[in-house]
Amino acid sequence: MVSKNKTLVYSIAMNGYQHLYAKNLASHRQYARRYNHEYVVIQKPYCWRVGRECAWLKLTVLLYALEQGYSTILYVDADAEIKKEAPNFVDILVDEKDFYIAKGYTDRLNSGVFIVRNSVNVIDWVQSVIESRHKPVRQECSVGWGENGHIIQYAKDKKFVKIIDPRWNNNANPMLKDYIRHYSFGPMRCHYKVTWLGYCLWRLNQVPLVLLRQLRWDTWLKSKSGDLLTDLTKTVIQRYLKSLSINM
Repeated sequence: MVSKNKTLVYSIAMNGYQHLYAKNLASHRQYARRYNHEYVVIQKPYCWRVGRECAWLKLTVLLYALEQGYSTILYVDADAEIKKEAPNFVDILVDEKDFYIAKGYTDRLNSGVFIVRNSVNVIDWVQSVIESRHKPVRQECSVGWGENGHIIQYAKDKKFVKIIDPRWNNNANPMLKDYIRHYSFGPMRCHYKVTWLGYCLWRLNQVPLVLLRQLRWDTWLKSKSGDLLTDLTKTVIQRYLKSLSINM
């Protein structure tokens, strides 16, 4: 199962965030086109019950893409902008390193951007991180929610992990001449300019989520497989990934 185009750039922007960060997503698309990479932005389902924990989807999608034969992959959060000056991410790959990630403003690994080279080691590692998602992480690794704390903990002392230049994921210094500017929680958040239309569409998308949580609609909250992340991953694969240039 080998992709015709072996490099992939992808992002996830669900639950209205595709409107809030439309400008950033456009920069991802332009970057992928510039270097002839496959590009996917996952925007549907528009309203999904997992909420912020859909951040784990970045890892289940990564695992699927690796298993399908993509050789190199770049993931970028929707709240990160890829600058026109950004070089081709495949040019930073070095021998014996398969997972590339930068540190954020807390001086810990930030999984809003990562680069992956396909290998048995990285596939096994991603699988183990996903399987550990219901386990708590150490306090010094925790970020409160999502997959980032698990990546911090499980990447420790892994020889195939390489910490890269903060220019590839800058969420700390507005003066840095960066490649990817990440407007995540922290000092960079205030520098992102949201359009009124984007904000209104995002707020509108939150209405059904709030209502359904308040009503505690059991049918909406019920998982078909017993695991909401598994349900979401299957939905996304059917809708997005099987349309890629992958020889199925």
